[in-house]
Amino acid sequence: MVNTSKKEVDMSQHEEEMKRRMIEALRARSRQKYLKTRQEKIMAQLRDSLLDEKFLFEGEKLSKREEREIAHKRKVYEIAVKMDTKDSDNYYRIPEDLRTKVALERDKALQVTFRL
Repeated sequence: MVNTSKKEVDMSQHEEEMKRRMIEALRARSRQKYLKTRQEKIMAQLRDSLLDEKFLFEGEKLSKREEREIAHKRKVYEIAVKMDTKDSDNYYRIPEDLRTKVALERDKALQVTFRL
């Protein structure tokens, strides 16, 4: 029979908990790195596709369906670039609708204040 003290058992449990937390943190970091790499790859593919279509079909008569597909790809790419630019900032942004709501309330308060 192995004689282990309560202190040794607690230390062992603490070490296991620390290992588990470290593994979770590493998994989360790895996942974020993977998602960033995947996003960059998809963005590059979309950009290359748009450049290819521009080069190959510029000046050509396209069907309405083809024009819609190209316009849709372009819009998706522009939105993705815009969101990526916003994400690169390291500070919190108030959502646009909340920002306008706060601005309207502030303007109303100022109007009431200056009318008195």
